[in-house]
Amino acid sequence: MNFQKLKAFILTSLILLTNSCILNKEHAIRSVSVKSYLAEVENNKIHKWDQISGYVEVYNEDGKLLYFKKDGGLADEEKKLVYDSSGYLTNEFLTKYGQFQYEKKYQNDSLGQCYEEHIYRANGDSTKIKNTYNSNGELIKKLYYWDWETPHLYTNFQSDDNEKTEKDYKIDGTRWHLVKRNFDKKGRLIRYREYKNFTTQERDTKYTYNKKNDLIKEITYDSSRSVIEESKYSYEYDKNKNWIKKIMYRDEKPIVIDERKIEYF
Repeated sequence: MNFQKLKAFILTSLILLTNSCILNKEHAIRSVSVKSYLAEVENNKIHKWDQISGYVEVYNEDGKLLYFKKDGGLADEEKKLVYDSSGYLTNEFLTKYGQFQYEKKYQNDSLGQCYEEHIYRANGDSTKIKNTYNSNGELIKKLYYWDWETPHLYTNFQSDDNEKTEKDYKIDGTRWHLVKRNFDKKGRLIRYREYKNFTTQERDTKYTYNKKNDLIKEITYDSSRSVIEESKYSYEYDKNKNWIKKIMYRDEKPIVIDERKIEYF
């Protein structure tokens, strides 16, 4: 399996598991349903047309994601997550178009730190990942085994003030891929950079938020500092200060409208 695809797969899992953080936690969320539509302007008003995708998330009372289902777009997929009596994630199952894709098993210690991950795919391939933490409980290394016995790749993690760095290496120490993430004092991601072989910057994205901590602007640059893509967002909110409608703009034109329904406990 391609290493970058594997990392993207792991990152997607992390995004799903932490997605509740973008919601106002004053009121417990039972479920979130989002539908995305193409946007058009008619008579100076923005209208939705042609639904392009949608997804549903279901949470328990502790705010942990139990179920995720995506419809439309590039892939229809369904994910289920299982926790033990201590609330630690133990299993994750994914299907696409009704077909099993993988099961992921997490082995946790008494502190809830996942020290080992096992991924079993439908084609029979499997991956083992060993995680190492420092004395503060921070993840500092992931070691990837394609054949369960011989390590092939590893990622080192480092946190310094408001910057988190991920360095990917081949097992012989060859530099491969570098990611830097910068956060503000509220813990919001404000900059994301990728480097090939640690030296050649491939992309640089900056993020801006409103007072409700929702993303309102993101700009991505290439290695020459030319703008690849710029997006802006506007929102409407419910009484609990969670957004229920989001419009994405490109070149000052509305492109996509997201409508979100939230069910509270």
